[in-house]
Amino acid sequence: MKSPRPFRIVAVDHEPFILELLGRLFQAEFDQLTVRSFTNSSDAWKELLRADPDLLITEFTMPGLLGKEMLQRLRDRKAAYRIVVTSGLDESEQTVQEFASRGLNVRFLPKPFTIESFREALNISNGIPSFSPALTRNGDAGSASKTFHQP
Repeated sequence: MKSPRPFRIVAVDHEPFILELLGRLFQAEFDQLTVRSFTNSSDAWKELLRADPDLLITEFTMPGLLGKEMLQRLRDRKAAYRIVVTSGLDESEQTVQEFASRGLNVRFLPKPFTIESFREALNISNGIPSFSPALTRNGDAGSASKTFHQP
């Protein structure tokens, strides 16, 4: 029997340590996972054009495409995958809510965030996110892979 394809995540943040933290959080939660990390939103956008992820988690204020421009492009492309936008700026949350009200599958995660708020933003309950029933609780973090891209 063919095993399910890995759950694909694109993570975007200008701080490499945040990307490392996100990778560790995902690896601790899930099995069969691929995380593609970018420190520049323009490079991440090229990846999003290449293949849709199951989840995009991105900082709002990034080098390259700014958050509002990224959200507009995603809306124009009718992105159906889950999007989580992180930021420490209150006005970012308002913009995210505006795009959510226009049909984009996007949620805001304020920085700094806790593991609990991270899990809540991804709708993780008992190790299973509501947006991917094929994902399972990780018993072996070695099965996850990560690719890190820097400009």
